[in-house]
Amino acid sequence: MLNLMIAFGRAFSSLLQPKMWPPLIAPVLISFLVWILLTIFTLHSLAGWLIDKPPFSWASAFVALWLGKLLAYIGGWALIFAAAYLSATMLAAIFVLPMLLKRTAASSYPDLALMGKDSFVAGAVNSVVAMLGFIAGWVATLPFWIIPGAGLLLPFLWLAWLNRRTFSYDVLCVHASDEEWQTLRQQHARPLFLLGLCFAVFAHIPVLGMLAPALAMLTYIHYGLEALRQLRGGAVLTVSKQEASGRARQASASSRAAGGGAANDAVNNTDTGDILKCDSCDAPSSSASASSSSSPRALKSSSRSDAPDTAAGSDSGDSD
Repeated sequence: MLNLMIAFGRAFSSLLQPKMWPPLIAPVLISFLVWILLTIFTLHSLAGWLIDKPPFSWASAFVALWLGKLLAYIGGWALIFAAAYLSATMLAAIFVLPMLLKRTAASSYPDLALMGKDSFVAGAVNSVVAMLGFIAGWVATLPFWIIPGAGLLLPFLWLAWLNRRTFSYDVLCVHASDEEWQTLRQQHARPLFLLGLCFAVFAHIPVLGMLAPALAMLTYIHYGLEALRQLRGGAVLTVSKQEASGRARQASASSRAAGGGAANDAVNNTDTGDILKCDSCDAPSSSASASSSSSPRALKSSSRSDAPDTAAGSDSGDSD
């Protein structure tokens, strides 16, 4: 629960940045436009089609005609709302989320290494699968609307499932490896679904509910990246090749200044995105010669330090 509150707080603090709003508003406007157009042009015909299908026809035949019509209009409005929410969620997940994820990770979670897959391809496939599962589940559970209260509960549960299925994977596919994703999905299954349920409820608030997909996306970003950071137990750094080379030269210079021996830090100078590791290793045997030839001062100090040894050697030869 604490991690959920932290994610909510960070998400709303991110909204205070003006640069966050343009990508968040775009799917909201499209969703609102879809909702208005479908309501005007399809609600009446959709309700007329639903009233001839179970469970609405059962309510008309066995209870009252007005109840069947009322449920049919409620069901039609729910289908239109689901279509609008689904369109906003898909647009946000496929096109907006990668940009916001990159920006948020760079500003708030720069210590997390990119150890996952390509964000656009993997995220788009996951979003399409979630959309198909949402539509199939929504249609398959329509007969359960005849159960009192099911017509109110099922839309919330399916929207919660859609939020969790779409955003929980998309926000982690770039940073988390397959093993880390499986671990996080098992350890945080309940909080991830609860987070989706919160925004499913928020989505049903008039007007403000159109912001639900964008806010859910931003909150899932903060929750997922923080959970990954805690799973790794600290920072896993990703450095560039130039930075790794610079640190390698610094480590080499420090070992030369120390006069050789075991180096305290050795950096693996690998390709971009590799993780820094510190292991004890042997210093190069040529460090002494490199150190002696590094500068004129070093040559002078070397000759001065060798002079007493030479004199001592000649004295010992004389004494022999």
